[in-house]
Amino acid sequence: FEGFIPDQRTVDEELESREIGRVISDYLKQTSDKKLYIFISRYYFAIPIKEIANKLNCSESSVNKEIKAIKTELLQKLNKEGIDL
Repeated sequence: FEGFIPDQRTVDEELESREIGRVISDYLKQTSDKKLYIFISRYYFAIPIKEIANKLNCSESSVNKEIKAIKTELLQKLNKEGIDL
């Protein structure tokens, strides 16, 4: 297995990671299109807030407020599902 890099995570860490992914996915399925766009743009594609604001024709502070709301809602959902970060 030359060149193979073994995964260093334990089974518990892998299960927790999958559960967090499931909760995030469930949250995104239930959120508004605007919040979904902001979340994916910022955290998946790492698009700067200024670019997101320009694309949505809104201010950077508006995008920042949405990001704060997303983080709060997502943290509440994770906590409700028994995941403490």
